[in-house]
Amino acid sequence: MSDVKDEQKPSSPRRVAVVFAVIAVIVICALVAGLLVWKGHDSPDERPPKPYEGARIELSLGSVPGHVRIGLVVSHTENPRQGGEWIGNAHGAQVAMWRLAQGGHGIEIQVVSDKGSSQGAKDAVESLKRAGVTGIVAATSGSHTDALAKEASRAGIPIIFPYATAPDNAPEGTWFGIPTMSQQEDLINAQAAELGCRRFAVHGSGLQDADTTEIAVDGRGQVTKQFVENLAKNPKTCVYIEDLGTAKTATNTPTMVTTLRAGGVTAPIFLGPNATSAVSTMALVRDGAAPTQIYSVGMPSHGVQAVSADGNEQARAFSEALTHLSTSEEKSAVDPSKSFETYSGEADGRSHDAVVALVAASVKADSNKAGEVRTALSNLDMSKLPLVNRSDAPDREASSNGPAAQMVQLTTVQGAATWVSAMK
Repeated sequence: MSDVKDEQKPSSPRRVAVVFAVIAVIVICALVAGLLVWKGHDSPDERPPKPYEGARIELSLGSVPGHVRIGLVVSHTENPRQGGEWIGNAHGAQVAMWRLAQGGHGIEIQVVSDKGSSQGAKDAVESLKRAGVTGIVAATSGSHTDALAKEASRAGIPIIFPYATAPDNAPEGTWFGIPTMSQQEDLINAQAAELGCRRFAVHGSGLQDADTTEIAVDGRGQVTKQFVENLAKNPKTCVYIEDLGTAKTATNTPTMVTTLRAGGVTAPIFLGPNATSAVSTMALVRDGAAPTQIYSVGMPSHGVQAVSADGNEQARAFSEALTHLSTSEEKSAVDPSKSFETYSGEADGRSHDAVVALVAASVKADSNKAGEVRTALSNLDMSKLPLVNRSDAPDREASSNGPAAQMVQLTTVQGAATWVSAMK
């Protein structure tokens, strides 16, 4: 055998050319394929979907007259039944003002406190009248709102109460976000019937036509142990507790609810409309009330509407505007000593919608005069406005002269207490 190794012959020029040609073809094909992938195909059905476009956060309501000024009434008070728990919710009005500013509308806002009293209500309306406001959003509730409504009506200023219960005979030029007590009772009775309740254990005088028994409380205002034990044995007896507020007393709403649940009462519990305030909602969960079968009359939380399949675009826009404001240096319009971010988790769509309605009425009237705006508001089609809470939904009970409300249920979404529609 030969020990000589075969010598490697050099490649011919022709072979090298062929190799480079093949490589060139491969590279060109790859580039063409990449170009096609990047550009997509001409066929509409095969084009990639358009990226998600965020909600339009700016609000444009048409040709807004100059010098439109909105009065915002809040209640700085320690009385738990006179509207102080709506301070956080009232910041929805500030969100509306900010969104209108993004849309090119320079609306003014003037905030006053009625101190949760009848005299304070009179003083507040007088102050806003002197300031020449176009309309008033009263972010409060309680018996003193009667004085607010009457004073504003006398002054000829339209006033919207997004959180207050409508009286049976509302003064002219007043609008309420919560239906009358009789309408609330109809909603509660209908929901209770669906849940299989046959009678009510009540605290307060909210239910007039139902079969009721009074909740027994001791000298300290606490529900008696014996009553709790007996009620726990009757799951077909629903509970109704009127608005008691969240003051640190034995008979505040969260404490009473917690006592019942801790004692084994599993029956549905119905609460007054004030339970849907941000302060009350947080207190109900903080005090240990399991958010199961707890109902009230109000509106679903805007966050729920924003992510639900049937939620409207304005709920999503409201949520996005909240995010923008929360990360800005904006001060609270209600309490300038604090940032807006302090209250961002409490702002809601109801006070926002009240501002939108008043400004839209000024556009319809082509005026900033309160009297002309009041007339226009009476004839305004709310279903055509960019509202967070749709007033034309079929599952809501309209008040005698204002927006609609519905039965809502307390629950938790991603660990946060929130209100969702109880309607099926």
